Amino acid sequence: MLVCNLLANNSTKLVPQAPFSPHQTSCDFFLFSRFEQPLRGCRFESIEVIKQNSLNELKAISETEFHRCFEEVKKRWLKCIVSNWDYFEGNRMEIDE
Repeated sequence: MLVCNLLANNSTKLVPQAPFSPHQTSCDFFLFSRFEQPLRGCRFESIEVIKQNSLNELKAISETEFHRCFEEVKKRWLKCIVSNWDYFEGNRMEIDE
């Protein structure tokens, strides 16, 4: 919800994406890893405690890290467009920006 509000406040247009899509963006993975590492193996007393710990982890992410993540997504989109949606792996495609 926080990310959706941020995007809406900045007039960012969203591309609809099916739930559990295999085309998840690096932003998805960026956020998942931020939760997974510090919360892995922890036991929580309630859903509220889980929510609070998750919120604390989100708040610990700097604005610079969020910007870097979104810049990486924009680069990946450009690679997809340039490749005409053909398969490529990781950073094995050089593009002129």
